[in-house]
Amino acid sequence: MESAPEYCEPSDLELLETARRSRGGERERAESRLLARHQRRVYVWCYRVVRDHERALDLAQDVLLSAWRNLDGFEGRARFSSWLFALARNRCLSELRRRLESRTGELA
Repeated sequence: MESAPEYCEPSDLELLETARRSRGGERERAESRLLARHQRRVYVWCYRVVRDHERALDLAQDVLLSAWRNLDGFEGRARFSSWLFALARNRCLSELRRRLESRTGELA
């Protein structure tokens, strides 16, 4: 009995390559698929930093939008997820800095 062929999910790099060599709908599908794959983990990471559901949703959306806008700038020197989470870390740290400055200003 023959077994059914296994479906393999494309890797992040395969999706990036598809997006880079494609135009129109195929490009958009590859980009959307790539970012959707990491959406929940980006949110969870942001939530762990800011401890606020709504703010974490906003931050995750900012991170994913920034990643989408800069996909062509991803050079592949690290894993895509490492690059994405560096964006998340930087965005969350900026938010924490902004909050601290806001609170410091209130105390002065």
